[in-house]
Amino acid sequence: MNTAFVPRDPLVRLDTQSPLRAEGTFIDEMWPAEEDPACPREQAAKGMAGTVAMATGLRPFPEVANAVLTVTSRPDVDLEDLCMLIESDPALATKMLRLANSAHLRRRTECRNLRQAVQRLGFKMVRGLALSVATLETYSDPFGEGRRIREHCAGTAAIARVLTAALDRKVMHEAFLCGLLHDFGKLLLHQAGEINYATIGGPKMARGEDLAQRERERIGYDHAVLGGWVLHQWDIPEPVPRVVAQHHQQEACFLDQGPLGRLTAWLQVADELDHHIVSGAVADEHYFEWYAKKRPFVRVGLTAKDLMKYWGGILAEREHTLQVFSS
Repeated sequence: MNTAFVPRDPLVRLDTQSPLRAEGTFIDEMWPAEEDPACPREQAAKGMAGTVAMATGLRPFPEVANAVLTVTSRPDVDLEDLCMLIESDPALATKMLRLANSAHLRRRTECRNLRQAVQRLGFKMVRGLALSVATLETYSDPFGEGRRIREHCAGTAAIARVLTAALDRKVMHEAFLCGLLHDFGKLLLHQAGEINYATIGGPKMARGEDLAQRERERIGYDHAVLGGWVLHQWDIPEPVPRVVAQHHQQEACFLDQGPLGRLTAWLQVADELDHHIVSGAVADEHYFEWYAKKRPFVRVGLTAKDLMKYWGGILAEREHTLQVFSS
């Protein structure tokens, strides 16, 4: 390998003593409009830093993923060096190749090696996938809530990719990464033992804005802001961290008329549809028409006819992506 690299732990850059002093602008902008007076923002931010320290202290971040983040952050990324680095982790290399050959990324020819896969995905996507794969594997729980969270992330990413590949291709890669990483904060909270997601909603599992509100009532912040903040600290390119941070703020998709609002809407759409699939609810024209009236669906112009047209592809791509991330 021509370019030397020094693996780093992305979390050493977190200021756990005073996170607001270092990243006040990001947290201030992403914080929900209705702040809980019982838990001031600065107190909540310190709690966020403590959660990160507790969760990440239990399991080390994979060395190869650290190295990929370091190499791809340079302005002069060397393709051969990057491929050799990824190949040193066979599981990561296999996932990269399988994702590049997804039906919604595949062009006329199949990627037969990692170099072709990296060229097709692009350095920004490779960086995001390395982080996503490492994150989902580091905070894995093969039998419990961790597994359910990971599968929801993979399913949401697949749905986002199918829909944006067909209707909004310019944001397809970012939408996929947003889906993979959107519940990263849940994994941190689960790993740190801060929230029991199996019981927080009572007999009926809480989700969406209801879940985020319950989290804020219990610990002063929600998993979305936590996850977005850590991704921001890890230098994941915008707008991914901001989309993750605000994906449970219902009006966020309309507050920005550019890519940030559009990506937020796509993530909210995919998140909603994956929950629908997991619930086993009926997927018919009636439900599609009901969904199409919801604000995120309106924001991206997603119609009931669109949902009916792409539903088969959504189910197939979701199953493929779950297999990739369970292997």
